[in-house]
Amino acid sequence: MLVVLRLENEAYGMEVRREIETRTGRDASIGAVYATLGRLETKGLTRSHELAPEGEKGRPRRLYRVTSEGGRALERTQEAVASMWEGVTPCKGRTVAGSPSRSWGAQYLNESTLSGHPPPTSSTLPILPALPWFDILP
Repeated sequence: MLVVLRLENEAYGMEVRREIETRTGRDASIGAVYATLGRLETKGLTRSHELAPEGEKGRPRRLYRVTSEGGRALERTQEAVASMWEGVTPCKGRTVAGSPSRSWGAQYLNESTLSGHPPPTSSTLPILPALPWFDILP
């Protein structure tokens, strides 16, 4: 949902896939992306509509948007993650179960220690802005 939110008026399946790959550095199967977008829509967290093809040989494209309920779900998730970080003390080289981890959390802990920044808390994480494009699809 964050990618759909980030892409705003460009949240088409292939663009969502590209953004996921760019942000994560990992391959994303287009089938998995469309399956996930479909599940999010079934749950009422996103909406989509088909746009007419551009030009004679163009194909119809489906534009996705985050709904109001999807925005609330993102806010709840953000609060839950912040709550889980509360009380975690960053330390350089922190490992999980005794082995080095390449997870975002371990990377963040290392980077935050080096930069002198504490881990995020509910008061330091950015609040999702008011998003006027929620629920504007027909």
